[in-house]
Formats: sequence, structure tokens, C-alpha cells
Amino acid sequence: MAALADRNTPVQEMRARLDRGDLCLAVEDENRVVAFTWCAFPGYRFRLADDEAYLYDAHTAAAYRGMGVAPFIRYRLYEELARVGRTRLYSFTEQFNRAAIRFKLKLNSRVVDSGLYIQLFRRWSLSRNRRDFKRTISQ
Repeated sequence: MAALADRNTPVQEMRARLDRGDLCLAVEDENRVVAFTWCAFPGYRFRLADDEAYLYDAHTAAAYRGMGVAPFIRYRLYEELARVGRTRLYSFTEQFNRAAIRFKLKLNSRVVDSGLYIQLFRRWSLSRNRRDFKRTISQ
């Protein structure tokens, strides 16, 4: 996954995700990853109930875009999460990320909340939505 040309997530970050219990589902073609998506149960910027999961970092290699790979892998993730009782699923989409918005519209997703996230110098962050309010300082 780290070898995909248009990705810049370091391998150590992906290992850290797995170490904290996040799950990744990937699609391969000819023994190379061409799409993937991640999910977490503990949540990201808000608390999650036992039947909820947070979905994030869906990516498809440029050569495979427009072929239905992203919706396919996301629906497979929905199935796997349902098997373990996670049926309410959340993700964040930045307001100006048009590709992500189109992707989520294809999935019949709906907006359940909107909020604000601010990060300064990769040290201080502030997030606000109706479900939670938290201020964090990274060490």
C-alpha cells in the first residue's frame, strides 16, 4: 500500500494503525494492492457505541479509478463489519474533497453531522461537533 505512487502514508503509520486495532481491507490485482480502506472501532474524533465503526482512508490507484473498485471494497467492508455487529458506520469528508463526496454519494451515504477541525503546528488540535467536544495536545 505504501508503494502506491500517489500515496504518502509512511509504513510506520500503517503499522501503528494495525497495532492499535484498526482494520484494513485491500483489493489486489496481479499481486499488488490497487485499492484499500481502513476502519477503527475505538473511533477517531468522537466516541463510538458498540455497534458503530469509523471508516477512513479509502484509496484507489489512479489506473483503477472509475471502475467501481472503491464502492466494491467499501461494500465488502460493510459486510465484514456487519458480521461483527458493527452496523452504524461513520466517516469524515472534508467539504472541498469533491472526489470523496462523489464516492459517498454513490454509496447512498448521508450527512448526520457537520463540524470543525483545526490543527496548529501538528501539536494542538480542536474539534467540535454535536457528538463530542475535545481539545487535545499531542506530545
